[in-house]
Amino acid sequence: MAYTDFDDLTNLTTDATPESALPCNLADDVLQLISNDLKQVALCRTTTLDAYPRRTNTIHLLSQLILPKLKHITGEEKYEMSWERIDHWMERFQYYVEREILSRANETSSRADTEQLLAELEEEVFPSPYEALLAATTGPKLSR
Repeated sequence: MAYTDFDDLTNLTTDATPESALPCNLADDVLQLISNDLKQVALCRTTTLDAYPRRTNTIHLLSQLILPKLKHITGEEKYEMSWERIDHWMERFQYYVEREILSRANETSSRADTEQLLAELEEEVFPSPYEALLAATTGPKLSR
């Protein structure tokens, strides 16, 4: 089973627009390699990035999607995420990658999936008004 070459993935997405990291914008071969990475991550969950480097590919793609949006709205260039949230996003990204592969195989549109992924990412970075209200009335901000 082949896996994504991190240097190649970085070259494809780093200098491009954030949308270049969306599953719908990845080339078929890259999409399949990311899918392989995510399947392997799901089989070998660990608590440290160094112990299982396949996570870096998906974390890179997620950061390409999250950080520009965060910087544009808040001016921040850094976002901290717990390992639990990283695992959550590994699963969510795998879902959307697999949906994109199926959409291409069936020659159907993945526009709704792309919009849903972007909405979920925005919710990750910018909590709902309910969460903001809850944090304001109960103390510290909810941790992610």
